[in-house]
Amino acid sequence: MTEKMLIVFGILAVAVGLFAWGRPRADIVGILVVVALMSSGILTPQEALAGFGSPVVILIAAIFIVSEALVNTGVAQRLGDAVVKMGKGSETRLITLIMLLAGGVGSVMNSSAIAAMFIPVVLRVANKTNLNRKRLLMPLCIAVMISGMMTLIASSPNIIIENILESRKLKGLSFFSWTPLGVVILAIGISFMLLVGRDLLSKQLNADQAEVKAPNTFDVLNSYNLTDRWHWVQVLPDSPLLDRAVVQMQKPLYDQFGLVLIGFEKHIHGKGQFLPSTGDTVFELDDILFILADREQLSQFVEVCHFVKCALEGAPYKGRFLIF
Repeated sequence: MTEKMLIVFGILAVAVGLFAWGRPRADIVGILVVVALMSSGILTPQEALAGFGSPVVILIAAIFIVSEALVNTGVAQRLGDAVVKMGKGSETRLITLIMLLAGGVGSVMNSSAIAAMFIPVVLRVANKTNLNRKRLLMPLCIAVMISGMMTLIASSPNIIIENILESRKLKGLSFFSWTPLGVVILAIGISFMLLVGRDLLSKQLNADQAEVKAPNTFDVLNSYNLTDRWHWVQVLPDSPLLDRAVVQMQKPLYDQFGLVLIGFEKHIHGKGQFLPSTGDTVFELDDILFILADREQLSQFVEVCHFVKCALEGAPYKGRFLIF
């Protein structure tokens, strides 16, 4: 084994270790690998940077952008809520809907994003329906893996294969070339989980799932010592945030005021309704915003954005709790 081969294996081992550790971020690890290969003389600068001009790299980056957009605009949240509503009360229906939705949305999204998006939804459904969470999480994982077979952009290997075929002047694959195979495999996966797979998992709730009650907001705030940073403010008529969507303002509010938007209380038909802060939620007059911010930054936010701060002890908010 040559010296260069040992260097490559060493860099690969370090990269795998960093990926497993999770620090720094995966994209930074990737850049560090390129820098290491170039610095060690394994690759020339031209070879090291050639990948950034590849259509495969650009397409994969675009898929991540679309995935993030679906999450930030609230589309993913709405789909998850629809599953909860349609499948409530029936384990068979829930498993089918979760797998169909994960397989369908996963055909145009990154698999990791799909899993991260649906795991909290599935856990919430399991808690509400008193089902063993394993019996819903396992079907979700299987559907997410199968989703990579649904379309050309469903997974990176599909795109790489298409690019290699084109580079060798061979007939390429169409966007839906994978779909017939993916649909058949997904149908088999759903059938297996309904007929055999779920019976391999216990129906009995785990001890922690059976005993733990959903904490209210103040339990969480006290646990993480966030009580001093928890505030609610009301939107005034001249606020520049009026009629703006959360997805437009969330990052500017954090960058300028260090403000984290948790949720809303909206008054619909005279009744207060609590909503989580999703990307498509719009700031409207008299909305109550639940936020985390330092007191000094909160004062700046209230003054600049024309909000009024509601007292924590003041009616009608005393003892109010939220569960999103």
